[in-house]
Amino acid sequence: MRYQGQTVLVTGATGFIAGRLAERLVVEEGAHVRVLVRNWSNAAWLSRVRVEFVEGDVTRPESLARAFAGCSRIFHCASGGRSYDEYMTTNVEGTRNMLEAAELERVARFVYISSIAVHGAKLPDVVDETTPFALTGRGYSDSKVEAEKLIWKFSEERRFPVVVVRPTYVWGPRAGQFTVGPVNSIANNALRLIDEGAPNCPAVFVDNLVDLLMQAGAKEQAVGEAFLATDGQAYSWRDFFEAYRDIVGAGEFRSLSSRSPIVRFSARSIEHLDRVLEALSPNPAPLWRKVVRRSARIARAQLTARGIPTAWYLNLFSNRSRINTDKAKRLLGHTPRFTLQSGMAATETWLKDQFGWQLGLSGDMPCNCGRVGQPVTSGCKEGVR
Repeated sequence: MRYQGQTVLVTGATGFIAGRLAERLVVEEGAHVRVLVRNWSNAAWLSRVRVEFVEGDVTRPESLARAFAGCSRIFHCASGGRSYDEYMTTNVEGTRNMLEAAELERVARFVYISSIAVHGAKLPDVVDETTPFALTGRGYSDSKVEAEKLIWKFSEERRFPVVVVRPTYVWGPRAGQFTVGPVNSIANNALRLIDEGAPNCPAVFVDNLVDLLMQAGAKEQAVGEAFLATDGQAYSWRDFFEAYRDIVGAGEFRSLSSRSPIVRFSARSIEHLDRVLEALSPNPAPLWRKVVRRSARIARAQLTARGIPTAWYLNLFSNRSRINTDKAKRLLGHTPRFTLQSGMAATETWLKDQFGWQLGLSGDMPCNCGRVGQPVTSGCKEGVR
């Protein structure tokens, strides 16, 4: 086992991807996993695994020393924010604090989970690890760009061993944005295919991603490199969503055209309403602000109930780019283990266990990573990383 007996620090493990990584490092690899915890209320799920919890916050460097002591590998997965500035603080300044603490502890490997989002919203025909970064004005994607720039500069100037993994759209058990969200929307007849669902779906099953992360943390060939992660399969968004539909037992999908001026205007309107809601969010609020907020929420709900996605999702579901992951196979020997079919089988088991009572399937009460009734455009706090 590659990590047996090693002390490995994982940030963001109270969430979806890093939580699965921490679990598998303990169960399959025999590692001593240390988890940095900022909010203890989110640690319940991971408490069933034998990990060491250490209180700390990536934005507070003075809180990191205990977590780093004796660690040989770092998987930095923490990410988050409710505004542009918060994303920048957590994902950029937090990463700077992590790098400096890792260098001080002489950590052997620093693995960072970035995102396909660093390459922008409008991807070229073929995307690989050399595709240029692109700023979009979205807090999440821009902060990932700036974090990567910081990492590569830090590595070059201080000869520090880093690896970056850029997943695409992560799905599977506990995934909010690309599992719980779509299933909720399908159950409520609120999901619409874009362009008949014909464009390629370059998603990645969570365990395929975790396999790559563990290879990135163990293999010498990974140092100084970035790797894109997908399932490596040619399946469409229709294939993907129909697999969820078969689990739920829903009817046929309706479709929207990404070229329709009405659809494009409506999608942009949702994002405008989101910016209004963010700007008016502080409480306590005067009556006029409460009225505007309520009106914005009602307008947004009416659009999403008709299956209108945000402009970001509209672009994603209509994009026909090909994601080239040959580098991971060439340097690390990585081949995704899970197909769409086998990943969906595992996901169905989890959905029935967690949401069966609400979806009309067999199952008990749900966990805290989402709730039925949320449209696909809203995602899930546990799943967005």
